[in-house]
Amino acid sequence: MITFFKTRYIIARPPGAVYHFLSDFRHYFDQLPEFHGAQLSTDDAPVAPGKRFIMRTDNESHEYETHVCMLRMEEPTLIEYEYTYRHREADGEHSPMPWQKARVTMQLQPYEDGTQVNAEMHVFGVQGFFARWKVSALKTACARAQKVANDSMVRVAERAIPDASEAVQI
Repeated sequence: MITFFKTRYIIARPPGAVYHFLSDFRHYFDQLPEFHGAQLSTDDAPVAPGKRFIMRTDNESHEYETHVCMLRMEEPTLIEYEYTYRHREADGEHSPMPWQKARVTMQLQPYEDGTQVNAEMHVFGVQGFFARWKVSALKTACARAQKVANDSMVRVAERAIPDASEAVQI
């Protein structure tokens, strides 16, 4: 196992609402720039451990699909999922990355008037010197993009999750 990234960001919404939003890719997938042009598919079952999502594009230059499986969910504090890449035409997992699978763990905790999200990604199945070198190079490149990705997630979440002051009073 190799730690690929550790990051944190603050969403100005309560932990329960943030947990509900982040635990279901359908809430934000099509709004994040990093997924532009991709489609998300899943079944109609509720989000729970074992729930699967598939991300793919129609662009023929993209030979791989991303398969996500929810692993652990503890409302409102923990979301953990694993993902692998699969070649569209081949059986099994033939990853274009130098790892076999990745795991993302998000821990949520109250923070001032919102929620702090502490996210970590670990990669598994890295074999040999060149694979380790590729992971190191990818970590460096992705670290530069992580802040932009975090900022996008915060913007999308805060736009999608109603502010407590916007709640309808009955």
